[in-house]
Amino acid sequence: MPTGPQNAQKRLTLDWPEDWRSLMHGLTREQCELEVLPRYLSAQRWFASKGAVIKRAVLKDRFEFKGPHGNWLLATFSAHLSDDRSEDYFLPLAVAWDGQSSAAAPADSAQILANVRKGRQTGLLMEALTDARFIADLVRAVEENQLFADSSGQWRFSRTRAWQPLHAAEALKIRKIGAEQSNSSVLIEDKMVLKAYRKIERGIHPELEIGRYLTEVANYHSTPPLVGAVEHFLPDGQPAALAVIQAFVPNQGDGWSYTLSHLKRRFSEILQGRADAGGNHSYMALMERLGARIGELQRAFSIETDDPAFRPEPITAEDVDFRKREVQSEAVTTFGLLANSEHVLPPEQQSRVQALLDQRGRILSMIASFELRPGPTLMKTRFHGDLHLGQVLVSDDDFYIIDFEGEPARPFDQRRAKQSPLKDVAGMLRSLDYAAWSASFECAADDMDKLARVEKAAADWVVAASEALLRGYKSAAEGCSSYPADPESLRKTLDLFILEKALYEVRYELANRPAWLRIPVEGILRLLAHQ
Repeated sequence: MPTGPQNAQKRLTLDWPEDWRSLMHGLTREQCELEVLPRYLSAQRWFASKGAVIKRAVLKDRFEFKGPHGNWLLATFSAHLSDDRSEDYFLPLAVAWDGQSSAAAPADSAQILANVRKGRQTGLLMEALTDARFIADLVRAVEENQLFADSSGQWRFSRTRAWQPLHAAEALKIRKIGAEQSNSSVLIEDKMVLKAYRKIERGIHPELEIGRYLTEVANYHSTPPLVGAVEHFLPDGQPAALAVIQAFVPNQGDGWSYTLSHLKRRFSEILQGRADAGGNHSYMALMERLGARIGELQRAFSIETDDPAFRPEPITAEDVDFRKREVQSEAVTTFGLLANSEHVLPPEQQSRVQALLDQRGRILSMIASFELRPGPTLMKTRFHGDLHLGQVLVSDDDFYIIDFEGEPARPFDQRRAKQSPLKDVAGMLRSLDYAAWSASFECAADDMDKLARVEKAAADWVVAASEALLRGYKSAAEGCSSYPADPESLRKTLDLFILEKALYEVRYELANRPAWLRIPVEGILRLLAHQ
């Protein structure tokens, strides 16, 4: 079976006598489920099970969405895989008939699923997100808080109080943005961003839930406000978030790209002997501001509220024991993988990996001896859950935190669980470490003398950036109910979360990029050196 989108000559032509009902009957249904949809889904970057074969893609939940500008299909499809698993995907569809407005024509032929024919009329079955008319109708439905019910449940379009009216004309200007790793994003009139979720899970979606809370309850200003959402509810009330709409924040890109550019420029200047402190000072001021934004987010999650999903709760002894068991289990698993990794490791890394393995006992003792005085005053709260430099937008001299989905590999109930928000701080500190060493490799990997000079600068930069981040964080978070009042408890909790994150990074790099394993390995060794 082909894995890429077909060109115009090879695309199947589907009989389309009954509009969207054609998908439910006869040969057209068979062709869609066995050929068209499996081919299209498997070719998308957001298809989760890369390399898996889709045996059949079955239409699961559907709603014929009729708007002023067209007749669309909101649909979820269940992809049945060759290993007997199934995954559900959201795929809104459109048909563009020959002779229709140019707004219907997809800019990218890869968004076309098939040709369609209705008598003498011909057209294209395509992804609706490429059609400005569909976006206009969807925006209108959200603005009007429309609710539709059918045999599959309810299809709910809703806006928040942050909604700003947008003239939903057929000529609405749209542009796809982002890399589509797991979702698809469309910029609307440079004012809003529609983010369509692709792999659909049932349950309360963390990003939608947190977006509503930060926008309508906490009034947290350092994230793009949530302005609307599209959801499907089964007859038993079980929800699935299909899309969110957020205000667009003009920006200079994400924090990861911004930081790499800064570091590569600085390291290049160091190698040329013309580095000055000015550029570093301005970046450290930015890091202090980012730390403050993270601390302010922690305060936003610490607000006393009647909503049990966001009400702070005391950290208990059971919480502490559970966290220790989790990290201990991850450490044992990681050491087991490292002990059997010699065949995949570059020779220059083997000695450093052995140095880490020699510290097994010390690391396990560090985890076992972790203590946090639980009590009625130290709270666990909601938190971002996957915070790193790629999850912040740089806007002028400030930051906006985005993507509150949490860790994608975890189920919703785990992503929504409360914990110490210091986990977010640890994630950002590890991201700074990754940025410094990634930039140093790019600048000087082919010259050991240059690499030695750059690595010294990278190590100094990580220390300075981490200190700046923590200064800003402490200035904003100190005194709130989830911030440990005892400095020693703060340090030990942060170290435990840093260790947990670095252990995950070791497993990831070992499985995917062995040449990068040195980054988390050195990170753990440096953490131990400061104990």
